[in-house]
Amino acid sequence: MDQRINIRQLEVFRAVMECSTTTAASARLNLSQPTVSEHLSALEASSGLTLFERKRNRLIPTATAEAFYAEIARVYLGVEHLERFVDGLQNDMRGQVHFGVMPMTSYRWMPRLVAEFLTDHHGINISMPVRSSRQILEWVAADRLDFGVAFEIDGYSQVAIEPLITVPLVCYMPADSELAKQESIRLEDLDGKTVVQLRIFDFWSVALERLFERQDRVKPANLVETYVTQTAAEIARASRGYALIDLMSALEMTDDQMTWRRVEVEESFDIKLVTSSTKPLSADALAMIDLVRADAEKQSERLTEILPER
Repeated sequence: MDQRINIRQLEVFRAVMECSTTTAASARLNLSQPTVSEHLSALEASSGLTLFERKRNRLIPTATAEAFYAEIARVYLGVEHLERFVDGLQNDMRGQVHFGVMPMTSYRWMPRLVAEFLTDHHGINISMPVRSSRQILEWVAADRLDFGVAFEIDGYSQVAIEPLITVPLVCYMPADSELAKQESIRLEDLDGKTVVQLRIFDFWSVALERLFERQDRVKPANLVETYVTQTAAEIARASRGYALIDLMSALEMTDDQMTWRRVEVEESFDIKLVTSSTKPLSADALAMIDLVRADAEKQSERLTEILPER
């Protein structure tokens, strides 16, 4: 390495990777396109890495570029954490709670708890991004969040995981459908029906496609996949189909048109509380965590009463 890598080269590389083209990257950075190209060439020369293949005036990132970008992204997470820390010092580290939640818990449960928290904590700024479980764990590990509510994913030694609530899988369906007359639903009952199933971004504890594969005779007429529980429920409502979702969401959306029934499979949603194993938390963040824990315990008791274990 004859020359040293400089920060400007890394900024340009990051912008190109995120914008996909030098034209878009130059607009983001307020640089000319030739200047962007010069910085990329200088980065390749100083690092000794081949980062792009040049084909028909296009830059195609190499596998080396993808790995290099992933490492740079971690560095920038640290910088963003430092900016947050400085902002916290300027604001006396008071009155801010940052926590992330996965889509399944973002519909009514977490918003209700935020509202309850605010009644007893005035002057609080709350940030509650809705993200995939993997991103939540990454952000907690990088100290971008105080805590998270997510599924557990291996590979994050910087976080502490504790069980929060286990929610049964149910079938959400039209209240006047034939299957609504049954006490529970078997997979065989969904043969020839429109079925809506969930894909929870990069993690899914209930691999429903495997459940159907185990039943060679069960072939849904239509199989719809979506990423958000409420979307799955609305598709079932509009198509008079059957959505395989969590009981908590089904209870929130049941009305005179739609109902739910137990599904006879040993599957559930195991939701976890994710906290940093190194970062000290503010009194406000700890108070919010206590509220989440206490309410999760109440919800668990309620769900068990509604749908007792067999």
